[in-house]
Amino acid sequence: MAVLSYYGEREDVDRATSNGMFSQDRSGWSRTVIIENVVNEQDLYDTIGSIVGYTYTNVSDGGLTRLIPKCDPQFRYMVADSIQSLQGVGQSVQQDVLPADVLECPLLDTSYGLWKTYDARVNFVPAPYAVLADAQITIQSATWYERGDSTARAFQYANEWDRFCLLDRMPKDEYVDSVQGKFQFFTGRGDNALPGTFSSSGVNVAGTGTGWVTAAEVRPGDVFGNSAYGFSTVANVINDGTLTLSSPLPKGNAPAGTPCFLSQLPNKQTAKGQIRQYLNNADVTLTWYGVPLRYVRSNNCYFDKYRGRVNQNTWDTQWTTWAPGELLYQNYSYKEYVPPVAQIETDPIFGTIKSIDKLCTVVLKFLETRRSTTDIFVPTDKNIVVGGHNLLPWYGDRRFHFGGVPRTGTADPVPGFDSVDLRILFTDPDFAQTPLAGGGAPI
Repeated sequence: MAVLSYYGEREDVDRATSNGMFSQDRSGWSRTVIIENVVNEQDLYDTIGSIVGYTYTNVSDGGLTRLIPKCDPQFRYMVADSIQSLQGVGQSVQQDVLPADVLECPLLDTSYGLWKTYDARVNFVPAPYAVLADAQITIQSATWYERGDSTARAFQYANEWDRFCLLDRMPKDEYVDSVQGKFQFFTGRGDNALPGTFSSSGVNVAGTGTGWVTAAEVRPGDVFGNSAYGFSTVANVINDGTLTLSSPLPKGNAPAGTPCFLSQLPNKQTAKGQIRQYLNNADVTLTWYGVPLRYVRSNNCYFDKYRGRVNQNTWDTQWTTWAPGELLYQNYSYKEYVPPVAQIETDPIFGTIKSIDKLCTVVLKFLETRRSTTDIFVPTDKNIVVGGHNLLPWYGDRRFHFGGVPRTGTADPVPGFDSVDLRILFTDPDFAQTPLAGGGAPI
């Protein structure tokens, strides 16, 4: 395998060719390195992969095998993003290749030039995610229950979300409305007593010792009356002892000597109940880079298999911790691409080159909710999570409570969402999981 035996700067007279740019939201650096001692084309492939990094696509222990990219020797927080140019230095050596009739595509020529030394222009950028070596990723064991399981299902998972993965979280302004019961205003103020007494006949009101103009300053629009006979809006104040209402008092005419009041609306007034309850939701996406495409194409694809499930167990990550039920896995998308160095294999029977393994970027979409409850219900079925998305709003106390569809023959209702250990999403779907003795179906 070729090695980077010398970091060199190809200087133009008195100025180095290395350069970069730096800003608040993006920075980069580019320098030329010299690759020496290239003996065959595999040396060159291996060195390219060792610079920009590579993800192997073979099935391993449930985790990924990665060759992490190199970092810049000066700006060590930057990692190799690409090789901008690769140029041979000196005289090349002719290399003959296979005849064109055994390849998928016809050759441009049956030979090419291989140089012993190359100049590689490498671009470095700050990594947006943690770049960790395989030794820093651990294979761990856990269990979960499917619906109806009496024995836990064991599985292995790798904490691959700790590297080459980004989280985006967008809180949602979501709540539910309900019209239920009666709504009453509480202003803390009672009705204001006015001097004197009154009597009413329809909309006409006569006062005794009232002083509605000079003393009480009653104005059109005020709400006048008495709690025994109701209140009505003042239409016109004629003098200290005479006024008219916009409508008769709702509980009948008031007799002479009735104390008069101005109502402090809306205190104690009722209307249809308008209840609004906040749901504490947020959209969460996990973007996972450099994933073998077979994770998506597998017949056991976990991304497809466990959509619509909530997390059964607590999930600790470098960003946050999700308690059981707080994270609902909704869907995913992916974008496939050819890795920087293709693994070319020759079929032993047909002699043709197989299609190369591809990688992809996977975007996992979740709905997060942060809900708590004081419920003490303990279901028999251990797949049922009493928490998170299975907690529903109740307007009687504006809190969240566990609820589901009742079933005959069991005290366990059908919950809103079944559960699974969502850490399985970051595990190789083609890795053969070993269930516990007496456990359920394979994971």
